[in-house]
Amino acid sequence: FVDSLGIDVVNYQGYIVKDVGAGTETRLGDAPFTMPNQKLTPDGLFAAINQPPTTQIYDLQHQTLDIINGDGLSSSVAISNDGRYVAYSTFPLGGIPQVHFRDLVSGADTVVSTSAEGVLGNAGSYAAQISGDGRHLAFFSDADNLVPGDTDGTRDLFIKDLVTGAVVLIGPGSGSEVLLSDDGSIVLNGTSLTTFLPPSVSIASISGDNLVNTVEALFPVVVTGTSDAIGRTVHVTSPNGSTATAVVQADGTWTANFVDATGVAEGT
Repeated sequence: FVDSLGIDVVNYQGYIVKDVGAGTETRLGDAPFTMPNQKLTPDGLFAAINQPPTTQIYDLQHQTLDIINGDGLSSSVAISNDGRYVAYSTFPLGGIPQVHFRDLVSGADTVVSTSAEGVLGNAGSYAAQISGDGRHLAFFSDADNLVPGDTDGTRDLFIKDLVTGAVVLIGPGSGSEVLLSDDGSIVLNGTSLTTFLPPSVSIASISGDNLVNTVEALFPVVVTGTSDAIGRTVHVTSPNGSTATAVVQADGTWTANFVDATGVAEGT
């Protein structure tokens, strides 16, 4: 477990990791002040703590230390189960607090408090949490440009898929921390539990036989399907590169019309 270490004779405040079975203790932190924010991986091999102005990742098995120097004061640390991925918030002087995602193997560090299109949040983002598998990220944000239609004017909780870049607004959230299941499918925000699963989308057979011939390609091609993402927009791309969009209706159906199907090879 990770426990707060009381003030000792030199007025030091930090953390210790104790192996209950072996009875050994490892003291973490090397400064006279440590933020009350720390995480330990389930296997007990990695510890992540805030040591302003840095975030520090301890490999307790190999006794190594990674120090992340954030842009300004660093806080709100989270770590994946395997100790590879770390999320942390930064508070740059005179700037907007953002959430960073660091791959400790490749060294890549990315600001992830952005929209699906990569647009930086226009207000502060905080309290990041990573799913155990390192794929999903939860965070609170005051930004209103991360997803379309965010008009409530309050701090919200968002979930981001770090593989696809998709961002989902879960709802208002004013807590200091959120918990994610290992696969990112369940979100706990205070006393509110949300099951978060990616939307399903299906496409019906096209032109009756699921093939477009040269004659059919001369006319608009209708593509239909179903989805449980009511009110969301489905984006469809044809083999010739043309695109069409459709909004999922209340009954779960959607219809997209390709005006230009020219250049589509027969049978595709």
